[in-house]
Amino acid sequence: MQNNIPTKQALNLITALKKRGIEPLLASNVQHAKFIFEMHGEEIALAIIHRESSRRIWGKNKGKIDSSYPGIQFVEYIKEHPDFSNVPVILSSEEWGNPEFIT
Repeated sequence: MQNNIPTKQALNLITALKKRGIEPLLASNVQHAKFIFEMHGEEIALAIIHRESSRRIWGKNKGKIDSSYPGIQFVEYIKEHPDFSNVPVILSSEEWGNPEFIT
């Protein structure tokens, strides 16, 4: 989501998941996502996280792995947390393409 407003693609995904009986838990920022994991961690089967979240970096650092991105920070939180480290993660990005995801 950008600026806390779901994109058309996100709305399509949410609709498709609900049709299959899956209730998405949506977070507007990393702090909210951590709260959701603390409250519903045992119920979460998959995390879909947007790499850039609300942060934008352009110029020479575009496309670089940067742990200051909120989405990357949240993936690190999940993978380091003993109760959530086994939750699979799908990482989305509006800046990265196939080459960045493969490396």
